[in-house]
Amino acid sequence: KDRVSSSLPTQRAVQEPQMHFGEHKKEEEVECQENIKNVLTPCLLCQKRPRDGNILHGRSAHLVACFKCAKMLKKRRLPCPVCNKQIQMVIKTFVG
Repeated sequence: KDRVSSSLPTQRAVQEPQMHFGEHKKEEEVECQENIKNVLTPCLLCQKRPRDGNILHGRSAHLVACFKCAKMLKKRRLPCPVCNKQIQMVIKTFVG
């Protein structure tokens, strides 16, 4: 008797990626919560005002400073304090 082999995944093989997906989703939620906490902490530079000065460079941005400190960095032609890239623009960010 010939056995028919199937290339379909077994029930167990299908369930394993789903468990990993669930674990990955939990990691993303924790990372998102940490990002929210970071945004709510004061400016990295003055430690007083809220982080509302988004530093843009290329296709990315870093929200680590208040608008006043971020504008000061741009005016003095200092690099982004996170990645050391040249600051192209600073925009005020409103979180709501």
